[in-house]
Amino acid sequence: MNSITRFKLALTEDNPTIKLYDEAQWATLNDTLDYSIQSSTKLLSGIHQRWVFLLEQLETSQLLRTYIHPDGNECISLQESLAIYAWHCTHHLQHIINAKAFKY
Repeated sequence: MNSITRFKLALTEDNPTIKLYDEAQWATLNDTLDYSIQSSTKLLSGIHQRWVFLLEQLETSQLLRTYIHPDGNECISLQESLAIYAWHCTHHLQHIINAKAFKY
């Protein structure tokens, strides 16, 4: 959700500064701990479908638009952000694969 929001901010504002959030704290909220995984995967699927639709419509020049990440005051292009997100998703998927393969 945050990644698509960052994209939309960069597409509609000139070099916006994104808002940070505490992922560890978010993970302690009831909708993370006590809500069904199926609902979460549906939400993630829907967000990705919408994001892919948006990405497929972009011009190359739009991928060069940027936002400021306040952690280090780093200027990040949408092209770079997309690469980071792809790595991030693969990284999390591997965590899931490893957890499922683990024999307790």
